Amino acid sequence: MSKLDALYLSNDDFSIVSEWNCEIFLQNLSILHEDMIVIPSSNPYSKIMINIDGLDEQILNDVYGKFCLGRAFWERLQFEPMFSMEDSTIICEIKCKQFGDMKRGLLFDNPMSSKVHQTADIKAATLDKVVIDVKFHCKNYGDAVNRTDVFQLFNEYMNSLVMSQLEFKIPLVFSHTTRYRLVEHEKYIGTVSKCLDNSQTVTPSIVKIISKDKTSTTVFRILHDIAGAQKLVNKYKEHNGTTILPQVFEKTPTTAKRS
Repeated sequence: MSKLDALYLSNDDFSIVSEWNCEIFLQNLSILHEDMIVIPSSNPYSKIMINIDGLDEQILNDVYGKFCLGRAFWERLQFEPMFSMEDSTIICEIKCKQFGDMKRGLLFDNPMSSKVHQTADIKAATLDKVVIDVKFHCKNYGDAVNRTDVFQLFNEYMNSLVMSQLEFKIPLVFSHTTRYRLVEHEKYIGTVSKCLDNSQTVTPSIVKIISKDKTSTTVFRILHDIAGAQKLVNKYKEHNGTTILPQVFEKTPTTAKRS
């Protein structure tokens, strides 16, 4: 089990405050750490559970409906999502289309069971569930909760959770680019391992390299796009004392000072 730091979010006028806590559970009571490779579970399926406190039944149902509309997110990750609701808990079970028992055996179990494999180097684990606990508090007791504010808070937290935590900690589950890259390279992994070690024992190490590549994260891709946009701007800035920027105003300075 790995517990993330609590996060507090509010709407614009601070009339609603929300407290968010998240815990990551692995099967067999494994403890999540950096050198671990974590993949989805096939039996039972890994799940995301959201325990909600402080919302009435109607808004709970509306929130559940919004999560069901997020099916495309999971399908892009090559999961088949199955949504359900029990009391005030939203449950999303994710059936992985990428990691079956046979593939797990080829990539992890068989190589790591070899006597020549250094088991201390890499550990493979299976994701059991991600549990999110959220509590909503109104500034004035008895005030009605604005559902639009609730939707925005859910959207902000879930996006932040995936981008800043889950893609980094469990990329083979939550990073689209990491999962895609593994699919693209897995047909070569066995050959590369054979060339390096004359066996399949290097296979988990190659998978780990793919999973730990931070350029696969959404955060990196956003920063990369921003840097690319800045390069485009710089291209049109002053060059050798001249500028090719459109001179809307006569004698427009290349760099303007803001007061």
